[in-house]
Amino acid sequence: MMRLMDALEQQMAEAVAQYWLTRKAQRERQSERGISDAGLRSAVTGGAQMDGFINLFTDLVVDAGIDMEDYESYLSKTY
Repeated sequence: MMRLMDALEQQMAEAVAQYWLTRKAQRERQSERGISDAGLRSAVTGGAQMDGFINLFTDLVVDAGIDMEDYESYLSKTY
């Protein structure tokens, strides 16, 4: 199995693409509903634009051998 680090550049490119595609889709959905937030707010109020990066970071943590239960426990205490 290929380690994530071996394909990190591709994974980052996919996370960046997901970010911009999500922002565009959110902006378009607001426009279709006749809603218009000020400035760039319309592209981010729907959330999910950072999901690609969150998923990539989580995959990197797991690929590095950190137990997911330990990671989730740390996050629950931190945030």
